[in-house]
Amino acid sequence: MEVIRIDKVTEITRLFYDEHLRPTDIAKQIGVGKSYITKIIQKDERYIEEKEYRANQSKERHKVCKRNYINKKRQSDKQEYQAMIIQINKDNEYLSTKKKY
Repeated sequence: MEVIRIDKVTEITRLFYDEHLRPTDIAKQIGVGKSYITKIIQKDERYIEEKEYRANQSKERHKVCKRNYINKKRQSDKQEYQAMIIQINKDNEYLSTKKKY
């Protein structure tokens, strides 16, 4: 029975530190509770380093998403502005032709 527990601990640490899976995903995969996974990974000396690594990864993903959002918003605003200019030009042409008659 102890061998199974050690195998689980090894698998949990491998999945968390090598595969970078979340405790929730590991818990589902192995069939144990999330709190059990958290206890195991917090006992490992690599925990603080892994936590910092994941925080930095998250910040980088957030930066990329924010940059993409801003670029899409700018492009959308530019297209709206161009459409508005086209409409204004059409309205001006219509008004100028209407005044002639």
